[in-house]
Amino acid sequence: MNVYFVRIHFINGEVLPIAECREDDGECQIVERYRNAPPDGMLCIGNKECGELFIPVSNILYIGVESEDED
Repeated sequence: MNVYFVRIHFINGEVLPIAECREDDGECQIVERYRNAPPDGMLCIGNKECGELFIPVSNILYIGVESEDED
């Protein structure tokens, strides 16, 4: 299992820390969705069971990711 520690940096200087777990060795899904989002789109984080957060892509400066393997 891979754990990704994601930090979304906003244009106003705020930082949102998020953790994401993946069973495979694929890329972090948050980064993948961010890359595929249109400039005027929304980045959805979370799920229907725990709640969802919608972030305007235009408010994101960059996303930093660290990976930790838990094999």
